[in-house]
Amino acid sequence: MRKCYTGLKWTVLGPSHVPGADLTGKWVLISGGNNGIGREAALQFAAWGANLVLACRQPPPHEQHPDVVVRECLGRAKAAGKQGSKVEWWEVDYTDLESVEAFARRWLESGRVLDVLWYVLPCREMIVVHVCFVGGLAAMSPEKASPLPETVCHLPR
Repeated sequence: MRKCYTGLKWTVLGPSHVPGADLTGKWVLISGGNNGIGREAALQFAAWGANLVLACRQPPPHEQHPDVVVRECLGRAKAAGKQGSKVEWWEVDYTDLESVEAFARRWLESGRVLDVLWYVLPCREMIVVHVCFVGGLAAMSPEKASPLPETVCHLPR
C-alpha cells in the first residue's frame, strides 16, 4: 500500500484505487522507467499487457540500467499471460533539447499511437506523478472512466 497526498488529505492507495486493466496493444510511454516510481509503473503496465517505451537517460553506474527493466517487464508480461507485449527503452536526456527533439522525432517516425503518457516531475517537497490518457480513458475501463483527461498524484519526498 502507498500513501498519496491529494488536496488536503492523505489517501492510502490500494487495489480499489488502481483496478486491473487490459491494455493489450496499447502503447505507453514512461519517462524515467528504469528506477523508482517509473520502474514500478512500467512493471504494472507490463502486467496489464501494454507495449512500453521507457524514456531514460544513459544511467550512471549507481542506477538500474534500462535493459534490466526491459527484461523484468517482459517477464512480468509473460507471467500475466501477455507474451505479445513489446518493451523497449529509448535514450533521452531531458537536459539536452536536441536529445528531446530527437526522441520526439523518433516517436513520430515510428507511426505508433500514444495511448498513455506517464511521467514524474520531481519537486522540492514532493514528487508529482502525471498520467495522461492520450488515447482515451475508455481503453482503461469504460465503466470507471473519469471525465478528467489526466490523473495527478502528489507523493511526499
